[in-house]
Amino acid sequence: MARRANAYQKIQAETASPAQRVVLVYKGISKNLRLAIAHIKDGAPEKIGPASSAIQFAQELTVELKLALDMERGGEIAQNLNNLYDFWIEEMSQGNMKKDIKKLEDIVPLVDELVEAWETIAKQVKL
Repeated sequence: MARRANAYQKIQAETASPAQRVVLVYKGISKNLRLAIAHIKDGAPEKIGPASSAIQFAQELTVELKLALDMERGGEIAQNLNNLYDFWIEEMSQGNMKKDIKKLEDIVPLVDELVEAWETIAKQVKL
């Protein structure tokens, strides 16, 4: 079943518009942060590794978003997103080192808000 889900996700990513791909990346960040939070809340020592892995993957996705920014043409919006992504990366890093759920929980609504915004954009514009 997991293999089918991975195949579906791969096809979805390959056939998605650029705006839909941004949505998928944001959803990946949100999903992994929520997973890390659940693992940390579980409190079991064997969940620390998976929590760290989930946070690191969320950070990698955030870095990908940062690298995709067009700072020349994007102007103030690109700069604001760049600063936001830097904040997320730092908070995820601190949350991972200290297993601080609050730092991770504070990011999730910000990511989810951008998911909603980009879903609206993806529906309205074929980017």
